[in-house]
Amino acid sequence: MRESSHKKGETYQQDVKHWLLRSGFLGLAVEPFGEAYDVTKKACTIREIGFDFSLKLQRGGVTRRILYGECKYRQERRGNVDSEFREFLRRVCRALATAESDDAEHAVFVFLSNVPPGPWREYLRDRSRYLEQMFAADADPPPKETIIQAIERVHVLVLSAEIVERIS
Repeated sequence: MRESSHKKGETYQQDVKHWLLRSGFLGLAVEPFGEAYDVTKKACTIREIGFDFSLKLQRGGVTRRILYGECKYRQERRGNVDSEFREFLRRVCRALATAESDDAEHAVFVFLSNVPPGPWREYLRDRSRYLEQMFAADADPPPKETIIQAIERVHVLVLSAEIVERIS
């Protein structure tokens, strides 16, 4: 059962990447970095903080931004991605806080899942308050500037497996 779920997650992630490549993101064309393991692995990290995948966001053949994505697949009737969503937000803030200024300036992040994170609505209503509350108990919370950067750069997409299968 676990292996089947893992395989579905891998398939979903590949379908989502194909969907993004065909659909674009934020009005920009989406391009892969390449297939070499070293290139792909390095492209998915900011200062040792890794994400599931990354893609180039381009206009006119010029790379304008780098999209770092986290992709989660769960059973629609009983699965949830709440803890993964919160961990994603923590990693985004750590990445932005430690990144070179040029890397941080050009980074865009997306959390993709086939089920919405439970705290998504609360996050959308007041992103700043949500992040501040999430980090309130941390011994070393990120600076306010980092939280503001995260608010501007984090996106959430909920895409059913059927949608990405049809388009990819």
